[in-house]
Amino acid sequence: MSQAFVGSYRTTLGVFYEGRDGRPYSWTFNNDMNGDGVSGNDLLLHWEDDPAIGVILMYVENFGNPRRFLEIASRVTRKKPIIVVKSGRSRVGARAASSHTGALAASDAAIDALLSQAGVLRAGSVEELFDLAMAFGGQPLPRTRQAAVLTNSGGPGILAADALEANNITVQVVHRPSNSSIAR
Repeated sequence: MSQAFVGSYRTTLGVFYEGRDGRPYSWTFNNDMNGDGVSGNDLLLHWEDDPAIGVILMYVENFGNPRRFLEIASRVTRKKPIIVVKSGRSRVGARAASSHTGALAASDAAIDALLSQAGVLRAGSVEELFDLAMAFGGQPLPRTRQAAVLTNSGGPGILAADALEANNITVQVVHRPSNSSIAR
């Protein structure tokens, strides 16, 4: 399974390794996403119908053309997941990103709304970005925005339900199954 990575890197670099699950993974890091080269939107268009790319990862400091991103990403996420980690979430971080790229920083709530509307997942860190890539790399896209939680303990089930709802996934109520029906 290949993942495509968009980020602020000055060179193009391919990374290939065998994951903990024994499957091969590869990432393509694009060069220079600071606005003076190929845009993230251009790459989304390029990777949209590429059968070798199963998951698209993006490191973003700003969205140069958010309307175009919404249009393209909304279409792409019907075919393959897009996962974004965005820097500049705090006031200080936004100021640093703005001085680095020269772009005006959008509010974090506006970015959340943009990503949610496009069906894009937001990672809280680069580590989470790659964890999500490995998880989605081995699974098909969900067919609905509904889920059920099955657990042997209430606390983790509540945490799972909170996380699902925070990501606009409807948690379905499942009647308590008997041990014999689970064992089947």
